[in-house]
Amino acid sequence: MSAMSFSGMVSGMVSSIVVLAVLVAAPSSAEAQERRGYGEWTLDLRTRWMPHLPRVTVKPGDTSDTSDSSYGTTLARTPEGTTSLGDSGVFVGGAFSYDWIVADRLKIPLFGFAGAGMVGSQPRVVGSVDGSIATARPARAGYVAFLLPGIGFRRNIRRWSFGAEARFGISFVFAPVEVSSGASSSSFTATATSLSIFGEVQACRRLDPLQRLCLFIAPSLHEFGWLNGGSAGLRWEISP
Repeated sequence: MSAMSFSGMVSGMVSSIVVLAVLVAAPSSAEAQERRGYGEWTLDLRTRWMPHLPRVTVKPGDTSDTSDSSYGTTLARTPEGTTSLGDSGVFVGGAFSYDWIVADRLKIPLFGFAGAGMVGSQPRVVGSVDGSIATARPARAGYVAFLLPGIGFRRNIRRWSFGAEARFGISFVFAPVEVSSGASSSSFTATATSLSIFGEVQACRRLDPLQRLCLFIAPSLHEFGWLNGGSAGLRWEISP
């Protein structure tokens, strides 16, 4: 799928979400009090499993650092290209999000942020960039995602609630890569970027009128490829 067609699909889905939110959030005067919306903050502790790590890009303009190099001189020319981080990886970190709730049923995720670091033993991965030897260190890789709007719903049953949602995001994976040629070497922070679509299902237990504690599973419908793993973790929801 080309970047243009993917961007068109995202734009169409965002437009549909906005129209649906307007229709649902604009009730008749008799229902206005009952359907009044409110904001909700969520804080997560999560594990992110990525069965297919993306190829990261080294390009001119990336910050170089020779402090971690085993050679005495830097490269005379900045290389440009991509290299592998290996097969799969597990990241552990956290996230927050601000959502809008309508009638305690419709959930509109608005914005958020997720960040995590690679855990576990990960061997160095040797490849090539622009004709030079590239050594990636996936054990020091990081992951961040800017969480964009989406749509969801939830059902309350006494002190329990169950829900599902889908939202968009922009994801980044970054890792240190050392590129060497002969007796010269330089270190770079190589990155990969993806337009992403996240799904999620969750089960929550109300602690008091303003707080819930939840377990969630969030498959990555598209992130550096289709159906590329997902996240699971513990969530704390706080209403004003």
